[in-house]
Amino acid sequence: MARKRSTPKPPGKAPAVIPFPGDVPDELAGMLGGAARLMGAIRTRRVILQRSQVVADPEGLADDGPNTLSLDPPESVYDFDPKSRRLRVTCHCRLTASRGATADRKKRGDAIPLLIVEAAFLLEYEVHPDAVPGIDDAVLDVFCDAALAQAWPYWRDFVRDASTRAGLPFIDVPFDVEF
Repeated sequence: MARKRSTPKPPGKAPAVIPFPGDVPDELAGMLGGAARLMGAIRTRRVILQRSQVVADPEGLADDGPNTLSLDPPESVYDFDPKSRRLRVTCHCRLTASRGATADRKKRGDAIPLLIVEAAFLLEYEVHPDAVPGIDDAVLDVFCDAALAQAWPYWRDFVRDASTRAGLPFIDVPFDVEF
């Protein structure tokens, strides 16, 4: 079963605020409990940079700015094969550095991209045989956030390398700044 989703995305019929203490709706408790059980029953086999692209405008990079950074919400796609007990999660990330002040961010069509960094990371997991029957789409949706958290350091390092090689100041994600 393969499925694509953007992050962050709240689970199914979950309330915006979880009541405290201990009054958690059954559906939400099941998803979170299932994801917690899955975390304890998986082993990371490998993390692969599956695809990457860095596009820079050398003439635009010579300008003094101001330049605006934007980070698209990461997307994740998962594929789980119960027979082989393999879970694959692909995380797609994209960053854009554009010429223009923060006030101009609302007009994305008018922004001139100076640097575009894209990457897709494949995370492969092996699932313990006892955990396979309890895995469903809701549990995998919650688990995808954990996979994104595992891919994030690789994405952060990739952006750092790409920005310095393009002649930009050191870019560290997450951010919402102007340089």
